[in-house]
Amino acid sequence: MTARVIACHGLGAMGWPIARRLQQRGAEVVGLDADDAVQARWRLDAAGAAAALQAAEVVLVCVTDEAASRRVWQQHLPHWRRGALVIELGSVSHAWALQAAAVCSAAGLRYADAPLSGGVAGAAAGELVAMLGAHVGDVPELREVLALFTAKVVHLGPPGTGQLCKMANQLAIAGVAAGLAQAQAFSRSAGLDFAAVLDVLARGTAASTQLSRLRDTLAQPGNRASSTFAWLQKDLALCEQASPVPLPLASLWQDWWQASDAHTPTP
Repeated sequence: MTARVIACHGLGAMGWPIARRLQQRGAEVVGLDADDAVQARWRLDAAGAAAALQAAEVVLVCVTDEAASRRVWQQHLPHWRRGALVIELGSVSHAWALQAAAVCSAAGLRYADAPLSGGVAGAAAGELVAMLGAHVGDVPELREVLALFTAKVVHLGPPGTGQLCKMANQLAIAGVAAGLAQAQAFSRSAGLDFAAVLDVLARGTAASTQLSRLRDTLAQPGNRASSTFAWLQKDLALCEQASPVPLPLASLWQDWWQASDAHTPTP
């Protein structure tokens, strides 16, 4: 694959290691971030980034949520090179993915959604999995681009299907997280040392990626699992928006978060 100019909107916890890995793989990266301090850390001022953006053949949007994604579109779409591939890497609603795809098509751009699984550690190690929603004709080129910073790309169907797969992924995580939350509550009520319980869980059939990553945090005496997994809240809300049927697991977590908030002292 020839060297590409790739714009990366969002240089946060995920975007920064992705952008750095792209550089290591030979791409010319235009890094952009709404935070002036982060932009300066990339050693490219906002004016220089805007000018360089017009040369980008690929545009990655890797921001925190849908609101931030919409702001990127509103601010930067006029500067994106016609014919460029615009790839949404974050978790957004299915409705916004379809809308963004339509906006891109009208502007002469090619859209794909490729939300990621693997977390910050996976981004740093190049071990992410991309859930790709894209038109078939764009898939070969997208695979080449995504291979620069992921270990696996799975094409699910047309634009929007990547987001639906990410929602299924988050529901599966929520199930594991719910089990850990209940194990924590049960162990404490039974008078068990939860750190010791976690040691058992980690070595048996209850082992999981979430347990491995969060074991030390969950073992802390004052820890509430509902707070530890609060990062799921946004994504489970997206699941409920997209699902034609009720999702009891998502509702359960909403109840836990509300209960956790009720027990959190007001500053």
